[in-house]
Amino acid sequence: MVHDQYSTKQYYLADTETTQKMGQGLANHWLQTSSNDRPRVWYLAGDLGAGKTTFSQAFIKTLMQDATLRVKSPTYTLIESYESDTDDCRVLHADLYRLVEAEELEYLGFRDLEMQADVLLIEWPSKGEGFLPKADIILDLSISDTGRYLNIKTFDSCMQDWLARFD
Repeated sequence: MVHDQYSTKQYYLADTETTQKMGQGLANHWLQTSSNDRPRVWYLAGDLGAGKTTFSQAFIKTLMQDATLRVKSPTYTLIESYESDTDDCRVLHADLYRLVEAEELEYLGFRDLEMQADVLLIEWPSKGEGFLPKADIILDLSISDTGRYLNIKTFDSCMQDWLARFD
């Protein structure tokens, strides 16, 4: 996935709770932004254990406005979808770690599901290269000795403005 220009913000996440708060914060920021000015396609990158699923669970619960929602890791199902009770937000959460070939997304009906989603949250996007829509925002989590680092990349001026308003 080639992007010529992008801007980056980096955050230090000391622990699981901080990672969850970041997920909640970005989801709340998304909810408070008009639909034309917010990111739709989110890629989550990082090694195993970097916090992608922890972030995703907090992000989805907040978007669905349901703290008790059971957000399952789609590691084995590959794709999970969520719809808010008010029908104003649909999230498609994919974990492509177990994907052998990107073409498998076609067999799973990914394109049809994708068209219905307000937010696509995709873990291990490199496994689906060639079949996935271009990212609006990339979250790259890395493990350090004392916690995690989150690098957030945006690629167009609208998404850069959206991210600049977050903090």
